[in-house]
Amino acid sequence: MAEQAHIQSAKEKFQTAFTEAVSAKESAEADYKEEKDNGLTNDNFDAWSVVNAPAYSAAKGQYDATRSQYERTLQNFDWEGFQAWREKVKQAANDNIGPHGPDYGVLVGPE
Repeated sequence: MAEQAHIQSAKEKFQTAFTEAVSAKESAEADYKEEKDNGLTNDNFDAWSVVNAPAYSAAKGQYDATRSQYERTLQNFDWEGFQAWREKVKQAANDNIGPHGPDYGVLVGPE
């Protein structure tokens, strides 16, 4: 039972970080599009966001940390859940092909 509570806690923290990262990314992408449309940047979004979107960078860092914790928790307490999660991440990466192949940095939530 304690294992399930540990998994649920990690999942809830990850869901919160995911929601915040998605919101921050949407806001940053809108700002980026405006700058791009006005000829103020030639950078790609990832390069631009490091300097110009600190809220997104912070939210993405929190997302990465809680995602890592969630993955470790699943790996330690729910191997089948971990395998299903890895498959979900792989599918999301393949659905978001970038110039260098599948995008494993895409935001994927636990739900």
